[in-house]
Amino acid sequence: SSDVCSSDLGPGGGEIRLRGTKRVLAAEIGTSSETLSRTFARLREAGLLEVEGVLLRLPDRRALEERFRRLLGEG
Repeated sequence: SSDVCSSDLGPGGGEIRLRGTKRVLAAEIGTSSETLSRTFARLREAGLLEVEGVLLRLPDRRALEERFRRLLGEG
């Protein structure tokens, strides 16, 4: 748990509840709210993220981690 969110994540998936707005999250991770929104939209389209207000659901955590590994050149 952090100042920005709380989470209930298992190996298969789970939920992250933001403690503030997406704008605050974007500032915390050093990006713009527009970039964060576009990233969330791409992840939603890929079926890797569901967003309901401040609740982020990760239906398949491993698939999400694999996508980020590929993007970072680690996989």
